[in-house]
Amino acid sequence: HKSRKLLACARQAVIHHLSPITFRSRLSCTTLLMSEPDTKRAHTTMEPTIGTHDGSFHCDEALACYLLRLLPKFQDARIIRTRDQNKLDQCTIVVDVGGTFDPSNMRFDHHQREFVHSMHTLDNNKPWKTKLSSAGLIYFHYGHEIIKHVCQCDNETANVLFSQMYDNFVEEVDAVDNGISAHDGSPRYRIASTIGNRVARLNPSWTEDNPDYDTQFEKAMNLVGGEFLEVLRHYHATWLPARQYVETALKDRFEVDSSGEIIIIDRPCPWKAHLFSLEEEQSNGSAISEAVIYLSSYLVSCRAGIDSHALFRDAISFRLFGSPIALENTQINIKYALFTDTHGKWRVMAVPTSPSAFSSRKALPEEWCGLRDQELSEKAGIPGCIFVHASGFIGGNNTKVSAPVFLY
Repeated sequence: HKSRKLLACARQAVIHHLSPITFRSRLSCTTLLMSEPDTKRAHTTMEPTIGTHDGSFHCDEALACYLLRLLPKFQDARIIRTRDQNKLDQCTIVVDVGGTFDPSNMRFDHHQREFVHSMHTLDNNKPWKTKLSSAGLIYFHYGHEIIKHVCQCDNETANVLFSQMYDNFVEEVDAVDNGISAHDGSPRYRIASTIGNRVARLNPSWTEDNPDYDTQFEKAMNLVGGEFLEVLRHYHATWLPARQYVETALKDRFEVDSSGEIIIIDRPCPWKAHLFSLEEEQSNGSAISEAVIYLSSYLVSCRAGIDSHALFRDAISFRLFGSPIALENTQINIKYALFTDTHGKWRVMAVPTSPSAFSSRKALPEEWCGLRDQELSEKAGIPGCIFVHASGFIGGNNTKVSAPVFLY
């Protein structure tokens, strides 16, 4: 009895003095002796692991692995790079390898022939139809949770940031990995500084005798993951607060001009993407409100015993199902935005056709383009002019009083 007690104490002392790394290493060796169910349970409950393929790496699995490690449940997960299916089967979660897409078992490969998923096919409320890579799959299933954890924000804020980050970061990774071009035909010039190109350059050179892919993959994860966090924090801390200023500008637009097509933004801020999303939200909201009014009128007349067949036909056929005249009046379509620059001078910008487009909904007059100062003031008949860009997308004036005159 004393011998067994001493042996038990000795075992506890050894375990107590082992470092965490040594203990994990010994545990891994021990699990080789376990039955398959015990092995899976050990990996799931004691040491979460992320499986992905070995050899040359790409931006999508580097980002997928980094995103997973942002979650508390995977922050200490060991990454196992292999194509050995037996080893992958032991992993807690597997990305970009294995030939299986099965979220319930945390298997996220997109290379199988039958895989055709996009954000839209997985959730038809999401607009994006680009085929997903492993990065997009992980972002779809864990992105909201990641954003809420990193930014410490509520659901509404996380939803806005989720869309912004997919639009401006993750979708590019998905498209490039699936060979989807951003343009039709031959590009006018080559862009070689993308995040995907920078990750690709981290792969070991073909001239190396003993390439260390795992070390380089760690660098790739930190590169793309660090940039993801940088962009996310920018949108959370800098971009998102601008939304309230654009909301106010839209609400007050008829005080600026009776057309409702000109807004004044109280201070310099990143307003374009907010404008497009708020235009869509408020236009849809106006159309729905109008439909509700017509249906309410129909119900009231029914209760009053009035023959309302004609009213119902007008409400349903024309108002709900797309009369161009009815819906045109509810559409918000801002043409110009006025704001101050960092020196307090006023700018008049033609709203682009999309947040990243170079074309405008309605450019400034062509005869003003490229002119400056007194020459521009004389040509336009407006005092205090500073410039109009050669493409007509923006102009400047010294005063708030003269700036809107550009538009008449």
